[in-house]
Amino acid sequence: MDKQTAFNYVCRQLMSQAKPSFHYVKGDPDPNCLYRSENGRCAIGWMIPNNAYRKKFEYKSATTIVYKNPHIRNLPHIRPWTIEELDALQKVHDKAALTWSDNQQQSWPAVIREHFEALASRINLKMEV
Repeated sequence: MDKQTAFNYVCRQLMSQAKPSFHYVKGDPDPNCLYRSENGRCAIGWMIPNNAYRKKFEYKSATTIVYKNPHIRNLPHIRPWTIEELDALQKVHDKAALTWSDNQQQSWPAVIREHFEALASRINLKMEV
């Protein structure tokens, strides 16, 4: 799988959700993003199939998951990306989730599209979704 195909897949999945994958922790005003939640998944969460996902991944960076779980590095949707790009994908979802949680007047699909369009141009990909 190439990077553009993986990017398109993640974008499509994120834009099909009504909300970002996050939850609030008591006492923390900002949401905590999750790989998987009742709302769906985050960008990296969509790249990890059910048989490879572990609950222990939550609250850890994509970089940590890839380094501590070498089998994750070889997953088809993850393989084309550098560690830096995986980190950027994760941060874009997390930033979009904060943007959306601050202003829920705008739809989640519109917010994530805007953030992923900016990322696509930075990493020489096309927004094809």
